[in-house]
Amino acid sequence: MKLSYSICCAVLLAAASLPFRAEACGCGCTALAAECDGASRIRSFYAEYIEACLCKGADSSSRRQTVIERYVAAPLVKRLRGSELDYDPFLQAQDCDRSMLENLTVELCADRDTYRVGLWDGYNGCYRYIMLAVDADGSISDISGKCE
Repeated sequence: MKLSYSICCAVLLAAASLPFRAEACGCGCTALAAECDGASRIRSFYAEYIEACLCKGADSSSRRQTVIERYVAAPLVKRLRGSELDYDPFLQAQDCDRSMLENLTVELCADRDTYRVGLWDGYNGCYRYIMLAVDADGSISDISGKCE
C-alpha cells in the first residue's frame, strides 16, 4: 500500500508542476496560467468585493471601499470618486447576487495587461463584459464598460 500511495503522490506532484493553459478570450490569449497572475488577482478582488456588496447594513459600504483601496490604483479610485454614476462601475449594475461570483469569468487579452471580465446578470440571463487594465504591480488601473 505504501508504494501505491508514493506513486500516487509523485504523479499528483508532477501534474501540479505542469503549466496549464489560461482561459482564452476572444482577443487571442494563449498565455500560460503562471503568466496570468493578474487574472487571479482580479478573481480575488471580485470575491472580496461581491461578498462586501452582499453584506447587509452600513458596514457594506466601508467594506467595499476597503477592498477597492487594496486592489485598485489610486488614480482610478480618485477618478471613480469624481464621477456620478447610478450604477457600480465594477459590477456594471446597481446590485448583485451570489450567482455573479459563482459564474465570474476572467480572461487575459492578447495585449497582456487587459482582462475581459464576464459578470453574470441573473435577471437578464446573460453575461455583461467589462475590460480591466492591470499595472505591473497588480493594481487595477483602468476600467471600461466597452468590450471590443
